[in-house]
Parts: sequence; C-alpha cells; structure tokens
Amino acid sequence: MNREYTVEEFSEVADFLIENVPNMIVATDIICGFPTEEEEHHQESCDLVRKYQFPVLNISQFYPRPGTVAAKWKQLPGSVKKSRSGDITNIFNSYTTNTHWLGKEQLVWIMGFDDRKSSLPDSEKQLIGHTKTYTKVLLEQVDKVLGTDQPAAALIGKCV
Repeated sequence: MNREYTVEEFSEVADFLIENVPNMIVATDIICGFPTEEEEHHQESCDLVRKYQFPVLNISQFYPRPGTVAAKWKQLPGSVKKSRSGDITNIFNSYTTNTHWLGKEQLVWIMGFDDRKSSLPDSEKQLIGHTKTYTKVLLEQVDKVLGTDQPAAALIGKCV
C-alpha cells in the first residue's frame, strides 16, 4: 500500500514505545487483501497480531476506492480477502485484552447504552463508556447516578 516503513521498522518503534512509555497502548489497522498482498505478507500481519496482541485492532478487507492507483490493479478474490480478515479476527479473538487495568480505578466517560443489547428495555441495558486512554468499558446501569455528576464509585466495569 505504498507504506514507507517495513514490518521490522514498525516492530522497532512499537517495542521502543512499549518498553519506555508506561501503560502504552499500541493500536493499529490491518487491511486484508490489498492487490499486491502475497501469502507471506498476510502471515507477517498474523505474526504481528500474535506478537503485540493489540488491544485495539481495526480489521478490514481492502476495497478499491475509485480514482486510486490500486483500484486499477488486479484485485484479489473476495474469498481470499474474507479468509484473511477471518484469520486476523480469529487471532484477535484468541487473546484477552486490557488485563493490565484489572484492579485499577479509572475515570470513565459514559457515552450511552451498549447498542448490542438494543432490544432490552433501558433499565436492563449496560452503559458504555471510555477511559482517558480510550479503553471501552461496559457498566451495569445504576439509575441513581445517571444524569448527575455523582461518582459511581460502586460501579464495577468490564473493559472490552
């Protein structure tokens, strides 16, 4: 994709940041099925996800945007893109993220209700919020603190 860095250079920067910046979160995007992507490139991406266990990982299949150079190139079959994005997703789902936050208190900015449970009445939905480091947190709803600036110290959230 015309990136001006290699896997090795990415790893060098990520390793340095993780080692030298406390509570560093490395997040990345992986686009599966770029027209020039070989199986070897896909395996390098899989290896990176296994190595870094990114807590934030955006996985997508390549889509040729009209007017771009890559849109004119021979595209990989949709089945290859789907399979490769499935591989990355399976690796992501194989590990637990955000365990470094267990037992620690964080401020959470509540954004609303968890949309995955939209069929439930509001009183049974979970709240969704984010910490300052944009870690997503799900909280059980407690009506007496909603809409106030009261601390919900008794709430225990689950980082997701």
